[in-house]
Amino acid sequence: MQRETIVLCDSNILIDQALDCGPWSSRIAAFMERAVANDVTIAATSLAIKDLSYAVHCVMKRRWLHSESVVESATAKKVIPGVLRHTLHSAIELYKIVPIGESECQRAMALESRHSDFEDNLIIAAGESIGAVRIATYDEQLIKHFPDLCAKPEDIALPGD
Repeated sequence: MQRETIVLCDSNILIDQALDCGPWSSRIAAFMERAVANDVTIAATSLAIKDLSYAVHCVMKRRWLHSESVVESATAKKVIPGVLRHTLHSAIELYKIVPIGESECQRAMALESRHSDFEDNLIIAAGESIGAVRIATYDEQLIKHFPDLCAKPEDIALPGD
């Protein structure tokens, strides 16, 4: 039986992809297309889903709730919760959700001598716990400190490429 190929995505990858707003959006979209075409499991931590929820909500509020248009603002109050719910349901269906628990926290703390950012180390620990072949990120320090595990999405070789 062939082992599942899993790539864990950093929070910013998910946010840029969902909002199509970052400088790397087209490269992330191309990576996601390649992953799906090659039957690669795309994973996200539960914390990344929380970050995605927060980012989508903030962007939508900033764009529509504070509009000078009364109609736009009133419409946004009714539409934003549904759009946010749909975004989260889609993310939960699309990504394998990886929980962050005590063992990941302990592992993240143990990585401090190699990389001093606890939040980043949680991603490394989560990736290790699920056997991810790579972690997709644009965080240059993560890539530098964990070159065998972390890479930019466009630099990740997938089975079938």
